[in-house]
This record gives sequence, C-alpha cells and structure tokens, in this order.
Amino acid sequence: MSDRIPAEVFHPSEHIRDELEARGWDEAEFAERGGFSLEKAHALVSGADGIDRYAADGLARAFGTSFQIWLNLMESWAKGLERELMAEWLKRHPDGPKEALEQLITEHEAMEKALTGALRLLDEIAGTEGAVDKAIAFHGAKYIRAALDGSAQ
Repeated sequence: MSDRIPAEVFHPSEHIRDELEARGWDEAEFAERGGFSLEKAHALVSGADGIDRYAADGLARAFGTSFQIWLNLMESWAKGLERELMAEWLKRHPDGPKEALEQLITEHEAMEKALTGALRLLDEIAGTEGAVDKAIAFHGAKYIRAALDGSAQ
C-alpha cells in the first residue's frame, strides 16, 4: 500500500514562539537579538509575516542556527498548505480541473458580455459615440474587441 500520509507541518511562527518560550525571551529581546524592529519581530512571532531571506538571517542570528533552516521551514509549511488547499479543491470539484476550467471560462465570457453591454449603454446614456472603442484603446483589452466581434455575428 503506497498511501502516504504527509507529516503535519507548522508555520515557522510556531517554532519561533517555542524558541522564545524555551529561552525566556519576550518580543523585545527577540527583536534586539535578531536585529529586527519591534514591529517586524511581532509580525514574525504572530505569523503575520512569512520568512524571507532577511528574516531568516535575523532568526539565525537570534537563535544560533543556519538561515537555511528557517527558509526550509517556510517552504515546508507553504507546500503543506498547498497540499491542503488542493485536497479541498478536489473535494469541491470531483470531476477535476477540466470542469472547473470550463466554469471559469463560462464566467469570464459572461463578464465580457456584461462589460460590453455596459459600455454600449454608456454610449447611449452619455450620447457619446465610441466609448467602447475608447475603452479598448485605453485598456488595450483585446478580449473586449473579441467579445464585440463575437456578438456582431
């Protein structure tokens, strides 16, 4: 049987909180040791910020670890979240991506038609000719032109 259950992964902020508790540090001491502002330290501890190279360098400095371990923790958490989201998405779309893509295309086409209709109505209300063409020129929206060409048939 090859059904693997991935290990549970935690946001790096949980590891940071564990380290602070084990060392008896508050956020101010953590900020000082890591070279962070107090706001950045709080964002890291609360999980509001992810771990980029700057944060990883400060975490390594504060805790005496390599910066790579913190980048790896962030990457592992992000991949775990991606797996969770994909599993949830597949539950909602049992027929797979093709059905969902077809639904998105249908919704996009409906939005294009609505936008085209709104721009034509704007032409009529404002008494200005060419609002559709002006919108196309301004936004470079090829899809509006395609929708207009399709509706003219």
